[in-house]
Amino acid sequence: MVVIAGVVFESCCTQPTFNTFRVLVDAQAELRPGPGMLTRYLEEHRFAALVALCPPGLGQRDALRAARADPSRVAVLGSPAGRWPHELADSLQAQLTDGLDGMALDADLVVAHPKLMDMVGLARRLMLVRSKGPLGPVAARALLGYLDRHPGAAVLLGDWAGVSTPDRLACGTPEAELVRCRQVRVVCAGPGPADSALGTWGRALLERAGWERLVWGTAGEAPDTSWARILKVLHPGEDEREGLGAGHALSLLRAVLPAPRGFREPPAVV
Repeated sequence: MVVIAGVVFESCCTQPTFNTFRVLVDAQAELRPGPGMLTRYLEEHRFAALVALCPPGLGQRDALRAARADPSRVAVLGSPAGRWPHELADSLQAQLTDGLDGMALDADLVVAHPKLMDMVGLARRLMLVRSKGPLGPVAARALLGYLDRHPGAAVLLGDWAGVSTPDRLACGTPEAELVRCRQVRVVCAGPGPADSALGTWGRALLERAGWERLVWGTAGEAPDTSWARILKVLHPGEDEREGLGAGHALSLLRAVLPAPRGFREPPAVV
């Protein structure tokens, strides 16, 4: 379950105090199934806006009803179901036809079935790419090819773009080229390795991609815990904190989800 959300937080030493987009990489434990689950989630957490990944069979229809009832606050992503290529393609197409705003694909599907990416790109929807480990050069090349074929596409790389060794972001590697693309944002989410290793990878990401391509996320941890961890490993200043929480994600997601009231227009990312 993935949630990309705009949140209004009360003032707290570890939490941001501005309207912010947050990426929950694993929200299944937080979203209670049943009618009105997304509406309840918005109200309970005082979200300004929500983009929720709801795979088939996990409340997707209910999520779509919530999105259609309040399209300026809720958008829905799906994920393909099936074992064989034609099953995956049929599932993906059916969800896009239903009106979903994007699709989540695992990195191995990006490599093995690039047609699935092209279906998302041709429909002009958001794509989230998830990786259980380092993204790797093969998947990075596949994504670069996708962005070349679909210049207007928007891509989120989950889980810190797959934590690896800093040499994978050396100049000239496919991973380095990918994280620098203007259509890409890296979701800083997931407990991952020890803070020291994550800090080394995070600093390499900053050096190669810059602050403007990083967004705040969580993966099965409390928002304030995740935010405190990002502060610890990345040491963002005040401007960088606001970008991590709001402008960087918003500038990518505007084509999918209209900006909620009260958000400042972020500067363009080039």
